Amino acid sequence: MEQEQMDSMDVCRYPKVLKRLCMNCGQFMDSEYGVASDYLEQGLRLSDEEITRLKDTNSSRLFAEKKLQLVLDLDNTLLHSKLFKDLKPKEKYL
Repeated sequence: MEQEQMDSMDVCRYPKVLKRLCMNCGQFMDSEYGVASDYLEQGLRLSDEEITRLKDTNSSRLFAEKKLQLVLDLDNTLLHSKLFKDLKPKEKYL
């Protein structure tokens, strides 16, 4: 087990960092390292390579299960949305 940890330290790419510590080798990392992923775990940051790996793994799994992925671009949708009460009478039929 110790040898595995040493091997991982020699080639560690710091894929997952939690509260500034690499979850693989224990290396202390800069607070701006990687991409913040607090929606998964508070203080979690993932490397670009790890994000790509996770996306590829998920895509392969969904493809094997013959399922589709749906990606929505909500930022403009929400930006241009209106409350129902603010709609004009002609728009309410939608």
